[in-house]
This record gives sequence, structure tokens and C-alpha cells, in this order.
Amino acid sequence: MTVLITGTSTGIGKATALLFLEKGDKVYGIDILNSQIENSTYTNYTHLQCDICGELPIIPEPIHLIVNNAGTDDTEMAIATNLQALFRIEDRYVSRQTKCVVNIGSTSAYLGIENREYVASKAGALGYTRQLAKTMSAWGGRAVSISPGPVLTVMNSRILDCPVKRQAVADENLLKKWIQPSEIAKAVLFMYESESITGVDLLIDCGEHINHNEIK
Repeated sequence: MTVLITGTSTGIGKATALLFLEKGDKVYGIDILNSQIENSTYTNYTHLQCDICGELPIIPEPIHLIVNNAGTDDTEMAIATNLQALFRIEDRYVSRQTKCVVNIGSTSAYLGIENREYVASKAGALGYTRQLAKTMSAWGGRAVSISPGPVLTVMNSRILDCPVKRQAVADENLLKKWIQPSEIAKAVLFMYESESITGVDLLIDCGEHINHNEIK
């Protein structure tokens, strides 16, 4: 199987790439940063360094699974990166050979926390996933999304670097914990392998949606 994952240099994207590489799949990774995956270890990995908001590279073969993971909470770039880039990925890489698209969202789409641009972009991605599911159903393809809560990623470093804030975020969910990127990677694999799931979102937030306050 051939997999395309955006944002593979860190966090969820890297963990997801490593999971599929370990399975023996061929993985293309797109990231604005340099590769953090050793090609000497994973010869089935190809890193394409570019901005998903810019010119997208040509991939000379059909993509069976696309994982739209790259994102930002920057107010000026959130809409373009977290939502509009998904349209561009579809136009460039989705074909009748594409079995599944997994969009990585955020609990912010449900809770309304973070800045308005970020919230709007992630909420828009949920609606777009449902629309894409209808489009892909024409050939039996599927589109789904996953909305993580607090994940141990670079994007959350401003909170993770402060022990008080880090614990405060954990205290806002029922399990009193942060989520490992590898947990979301496993969820991506689950959603791909669940061939009757389409047009829905999987919320992975340790129960934060039940009881929460925004930690800034």
C-alpha cells in the first residue's frame, strides 16, 4: 500500500509514518521541515520537503491512504493550512485508487477553545470530511476524521514547558493524562482498516469534552 502523510517531521505525523513503515507500506511524507525519519532504516520512506500551502510535488503513483495531519495554530495561517490545504491535497492526490482519507482535526472544533481561526479551520475540516466521504463513495472510497485532545506535540510546547499548565490541562479530562502521538497513529490505522466507517469523526480526548476549562 502507498500512503501519503503530511506533517511527518514531528508528533502525530511522524508517529503515523513510522507505524505504516513498520507494517511494510510505502510512505510519502510532506513537511516544511527536514525529515526526522532515517532513510537508511526505512528505505520505503520518501520525504518531500515543501509547504502544503504552496506548490505540491508530483507523486508518480496512486495513493491508497492520505493522512492530512499538518497543521498550525498561527492565526494568519490556520485557515490556509488546516482547511484550504486539504482541498488542494484532494485535487492533487485523491483518485479512484484512493481507499481512504483521514483528516486529523482537534477537540477545539467541539469545545471552541483556542483562537477563532484555529477553531474555525478545524470545525470546517469536519464538515469537509463528510462532503469528501460522499465524493469518494462513488468508487467505494472513504473519508473520516480524528479529533485529538491534548497530545504531546511541539504545537503544545508552550503549555508542556510549564509544569503547572501541563498538569492543569491533564486535570481537565477524566483520565488526567496527555495523549501520546502513537495513540493517534493507531487510531489512524483503525479507521483505515474499518472498511464500513465513513463520514464520521473519532473523538480521542480522554473525556475532556465532558468536563473542561480552557488553559491558556
